[in-house]
Amino acid sequence: KWQAVLKGDDEFFIAEHRIKAQNGEWIWISSLGKVANRTPDEKAYRIAGTSSDITARKLAEEQIERLATTDPLTQLPNRRVLADRLEQVILNADRSGQSIFAFLFIDLDRFKSVNDSLGHEIGDEVLRQTALRLSESIRKGDTVARLGGDEFAVVLANLQKPVDAGAVAQKIIDALTEPFSVGEHTVNISCSVGISIFPSDAQDSNTLLRNADLAMYAAKESGRHSYRYFSTAMNAQLLERINLERELRRALANQEFELYYQPKVSFLCGEMAGVEALLRWKSPKHGMVSPVRFIPIAEETHLILPIGDWILRTACSQMAAWQKLWGVETSLAVNISVVQIDRNLCKSISAALQHSGLEARFLEIEITENVLLRNVNETIEILSEVSALGVQIAIDDFGTGYSSLSYLRDFKVDTVKIDQSFVKNMLTKENDATIVRAIIALAHSMKLGVVAEGVETVEQRDELRKMGCDLWQGYLHSRPWPASELEQRLFAAKAEQ
Repeated sequence: KWQAVLKGDDEFFIAEHRIKAQNGEWIWISSLGKVANRTPDEKAYRIAGTSSDITARKLAEEQIERLATTDPLTQLPNRRVLADRLEQVILNADRSGQSIFAFLFIDLDRFKSVNDSLGHEIGDEVLRQTALRLSESIRKGDTVARLGGDEFAVVLANLQKPVDAGAVAQKIIDALTEPFSVGEHTVNISCSVGISIFPSDAQDSNTLLRNADLAMYAAKESGRHSYRYFSTAMNAQLLERINLERELRRALANQEFELYYQPKVSFLCGEMAGVEALLRWKSPKHGMVSPVRFIPIAEETHLILPIGDWILRTACSQMAAWQKLWGVETSLAVNISVVQIDRNLCKSISAALQHSGLEARFLEIEITENVLLRNVNETIEILSEVSALGVQIAIDDFGTGYSSLSYLRDFKVDTVKIDQSFVKNMLTKENDATIVRAIIALAHSMKLGVVAEGVETVEQRDELRKMGCDLWQGYLHSRPWPASELEQRLFAAKAEQ
């Protein structure tokens, strides 16, 4: 860079330039001087002044610029650069009046399990390879950037039609489906992609990003490993979700939750052997809110942690009170979310037992099969700690997940619960009946108890008895009831006999 400063008859020059040193390396020089004399034709002149080596400073400036604009792990443009390029693409599109472009929001599916099971070094290498595959999947003039974590973005400029964005999204999905080779490990992941189109979906960068993010979550909810275009219905769903999350937080503070209890009946004696605690939310605004609606939000926001602690304390206290009042030795089952399976679980259970005075042997926690797919070694340790307390462990919805039979051997499991979908169809579909028989036989061979869920007819109950099932629950015996009503219907009635 050269700069001339004119002052009267004098000319001062400031220059930053590169020269090649004798060793072949390029160095940066800063020169400050004054024109000493010129040739008559003014094609050459001599400068008198000083020059200094500023290579170190220039390298530091370049490093600062890289840090400010480049993701250090993947070397992709970062969120700041993405925002600048997105604004430029919008400006160009506005000027042309005809151009459309797409914003793709890409999130790796279940990437956390890679970090948890293989370590962050392996996870970082997967992210680096992901960045390379994304760069190879787009055109030269397009932009791929890392937003943070396992989230990436792509800007596809100058599209002919919106459907072209879907073709690129599928190309990205296919590229990331190929196994990653990292040292001795082969890592298999997938991704979910959300697409928003300019100008039909949004006309500013923030809204484009938000809409693509919504579409990405829709892709995840539909089963992952896919892409979705943004739609106005997704925006309505977002508003509903935001409002429900806000009300869920208020419900926790205002104690709007209540526990219902569904009995489990013994085939051996025909009497109630235990109860399962089920969370219910009676909203002042919406009435009874289905757990299907609010539990996923509670898990995603981690509100399930304080809610789960409340469930444990309340249910254990209720069972201890029933045992003391009615002299029964009924067990209590509490569902535990995948989010609760961490190093604090044992502490939470211990606190609930100590607070209520309930003996550990009367408490059973229910987990789904998918919990076993997480960080296996850590989950084994956590459940072993819970088992050491004397608490029973049951696998809920058994047969619907993806766990292998080895998990029944490796984990401290005491009971399996046959999913109600198999019970519902076992009298009409031989395959379902075969599955039920196989689960019962397998569990008994491993000295595990078996509970059948969703029993609604006498025929289902009688068939399960023939198969050798241990316990059952369902509307045939009783629907879930609030504590006061269950006490009146079952405990008090039993005491009068």
